[in-house]
Amino acid sequence: MLDHFQALVKTLCARLRGEGDAKSSGGSTYSFDVSPEHPLAARVYGTLERVRTELSQLRAEVERYNAEHPSEPATELVTIYVGQHVRSEAPEASE
Repeated sequence: MLDHFQALVKTLCARLRGEGDAKSSGGSTYSFDVSPEHPLAARVYGTLERVRTELSQLRAEVERYNAEHPSEPATELVTIYVGQHVRSEAPEASE
């Protein structure tokens, strides 16, 4: 969880200082109000899964390349945070 928090704080601090290119530094938060019956619910839930899968595959490829080319040191650390929280708002029980 520390790496998630650091990614957020470092991004905010850099943006407040006016540093970084908007294409490579920044963040967005997206919230979707859906119910399980919503016609786009599966797409909302599936998008995060797809993005995390793609990023995991890309990280594995980068790590493999770096291991095969140790004489090419990395000069930049790119951190991407992708997270999800679902809060169900069940109707209040009547007394």
